[in-house]
This record gives sequence, C-alpha cells and structure tokens, in this order.
Amino acid sequence: MIQDDPRHPPPSFHDWMLLAIGIVFVAMGLLILPSKPDVGIVTLAFFGSCLGVFANTILRKLRYRKFTASKVDVVGGIPIRPKRAVMIGLGGWFAALGSILVVFGGSYPPAFRAIGGLLAVLGVVLAAGALMGKWPGGYLQFDPAGLTISQRGWRTQIPWGSITAIVEGEYHSNPVLLLAVDDLASLLVEPPEARVKAYKAIAHSQTWMGAEFAIMTTHYGIDLPVLAATVRRYVTNTAARGELGQRLL
Repeated sequence: MIQDDPRHPPPSFHDWMLLAIGIVFVAMGLLILPSKPDVGIVTLAFFGSCLGVFANTILRKLRYRKFTASKVDVVGGIPIRPKRAVMIGLGGWFAALGSILVVFGGSYPPAFRAIGGLLAVLGVVLAAGALMGKWPGGYLQFDPAGLTISQRGWRTQIPWGSITAIVEGEYHSNPVLLLAVDDLASLLVEPPEARVKAYKAIAHSQTWMGAEFAIMTTHYGIDLPVLAATVRRYVTNTAARGELGQRLL
C-alpha cells in the first residue's frame, strides 16, 4: 500500500517573503548603481541571482499544482540520464557570479572576494566536468521487473513490489522524490562487489533524507509530479508493467 500524498502545496509565506526581499535588494542595487557602480553591480549580481532562485521556486510550485494527468507512462529499457545542460548552466552561473564578486568587490573585505574566487573556480570545475562528460553520472531505467537507479560505481534494481512509499518532497528548495523499500535483500546490486558501497549510500540516504532512495528530479529535467506519478503507476498497476517490456520489441 502506497502511503503518500500526491497533492502539491502552494508557495509558502516564506517563499513569498524571500521573493519580496530579493526584489527590495535588487531595487536598492539599481538605486546605488549610478553613484557607486561597483557596489551596485555586486548587489545586483548577488541578489539578482537570489531573486531568480526564489522566483523559480514559486513558479515551480505553481506549475506542480496544475499537474492533472490521469495517466503517465515511460519508454521501458531506456536509461534516463541526468541533463548535462543543467550542470553546465549551474557552473556557468557560479563562474559568472564569482567573477563579478572578485572584479567589482574591491570595496568589500578580502574574505568576500576570496569567497567569490572560490565560487568562480567551483563554477569552472562544474561546467568543465560536465562538458567532458565526467558528471553528472548515473541514470534511471524503467523495466518490467523494477526501477533501476544507477550511481557512480554501482546500480540497483528495485522490484516494483518492494517500494512501500513514494513521497514528493524538497531538499534545500530542490524537488526530490523519496522512495522507501521494505526489503533491502530484494535489491539486485551490480556489480556484486559494490554491494557494501551501495548499502552505505542507502544508509546515508535513510539518515539524511528519511528514505532509502532520493532522486533529485531537476537533474533529469523531469518535473517531480510526473516522475512520482510514473513510479506510482507501475507500483500499483501490475498489468501496466508489461508495457515496459513490450516497448523494447
């Protein structure tokens, strides 16, 4: 029995307050810009970035509330890999923001510019690694027997019947699909020698996320309600699982 709640809450008061704060500081940056260009640019870059994040969170929650699909399915046997464009965009954003903090942060304490430098380096590393295909890694795959979740160095197939809870949640304002299973022994881990590593990762997820598996849906370019509804369908509808094998023919 699936013990979850597919309803999607609206943006919270906290979300709207953060948006309002972002708007106020961006307006202040615009006012400061003519008299103190360096301070204005830093303010606009930093709080403009924050404003973008806050606005995206609100728009995402409003979009999730409009999700009304009565049926969802997926192509079986095909790995669904994380979107490299997401990581490249994130890296580019960090690199640009960090560079602005370094170049125009002369009136701020040295620690401020040092943080900007670290942020720029992190952004370059993220973007370069994504462009070279080093990350993000792993994939999701839907098969008649279960859902395969692949991580670096190991992958496991979760039998549909072993999934006991599907929870749509958030982690640091990022949408995450939480999956609980009733029997770790039922998991097929490959390669077999990676079972210890896989169990450590699962235990870490249990401790920090409250479920054996946590899927950050943004990485895959999939809306949380869509992925949750898809998994829910194959867990609750035994007959539908056969479709995943037929699509390979």
